[in-house]
Amino acid sequence: MVDTIAPTSKTYRALLALPFLALAITSVFCMDVISLIKDFDPPSITGNIEWDDGSFPILKRFHMIPFLDEVFRDVTVGFAPSTFEYDPPTWWQVFSFLNDAGVMYMIMLLESMRPANKRTAIYFPSILGAIAQLGGGGVFIPLYYFLHLIFCPSIGQQTSTDRRVDVTRSFVWLPLMLVFHYYPVFAMYLSEDFATRHYWVWAWQLYCVRIGIGYYVIQVIGKVLPLNLSGLVRKMNYHTSLRLIIGPLIAISAAVWIHMLMNCPYSFSTLFLPIKDPQEGKSWIGMMRRCLQWDEVFVFGGSFLWLAYLAVEMRASKIWSSSSIFGYLSLAGLALGIGPGAVFGVMWLWRETVLVGRDAEDMEMSGKKAT
Repeated sequence: MVDTIAPTSKTYRALLALPFLALAITSVFCMDVISLIKDFDPPSITGNIEWDDGSFPILKRFHMIPFLDEVFRDVTVGFAPSTFEYDPPTWWQVFSFLNDAGVMYMIMLLESMRPANKRTAIYFPSILGAIAQLGGGGVFIPLYYFLHLIFCPSIGQQTSTDRRVDVTRSFVWLPLMLVFHYYPVFAMYLSEDFATRHYWVWAWQLYCVRIGIGYYVIQVIGKVLPLNLSGLVRKMNYHTSLRLIIGPLIAISAAVWIHMLMNCPYSFSTLFLPIKDPQEGKSWIGMMRRCLQWDEVFVFGGSFLWLAYLAVEMRASKIWSSSSIFGYLSLAGLALGIGPGAVFGVMWLWRETVLVGRDAEDMEMSGKKAT
């Protein structure tokens, strides 16, 4: 079975990828967004964010398109228990989760820059990312991995060029991620007043779309202005370039996680295990907390399962041995120490080093000789 995991048949690969579909379906029931909608009034119905000790007016207008305000109004209120800290454990959990999710989304962006994945179902991560913000990452991120395994060519079908991420064009993702994802997330959770936090919750919505638009705007500007950034990037080692692109996000993710471990007054189970308190009753805040906890479980459960599939595919292509796979997957245990986002990024980079390592060095050496 291991040696036949990467055949050319999309049907066979779809069958192998069915666990991701199962994760997505299970997530729908565990996150139970349907009950949140069915059993409670819309959280924005009064025009205020309300909790036991106070209330705060919901921003009436943010987007230039009023329809978007209607779509995202209840979504922004869903982040109020964590950003306003009237459910304190959720502040710690969601703040670390969103920082970890930044690493995951950067990897989605980089995968879209691999020639082998061009014009496949994962080529426009902004679309799926925006849908995930509305419908839940726990549902749609496993679907991304499902589509990746079906439509992206197996390693055995890829040439050396197909495997290499286009790092020259990928450098722009880092500043875009910092501006449209990380800055809003930090402002949402660390600003001194509720008004600023609430504003940045709105600003964080659709960050995937803003990053996508920003990318194409910068590409157009780069063609008009005489910038020679691409020449500078081409002089860098392929793997050095990748580390510079994703390394800062891994560092941020690890720093936030370690800060949480050292300072959080709540137990690990309180933060991350979606267990209902029998004394809680039917509470919107409690259901929202468990929804976000399940969200993280399925987002990173799917992410590490995807890496396992890719590792087995490396074995099928005779790049890794079985012992190499075991050593690689054992790295996932470090998630308790530095966080799932940081470990996910490190594991992706490790695989990239092996997958493209020899080919990258050969191509760089031949390029230097040619010049």
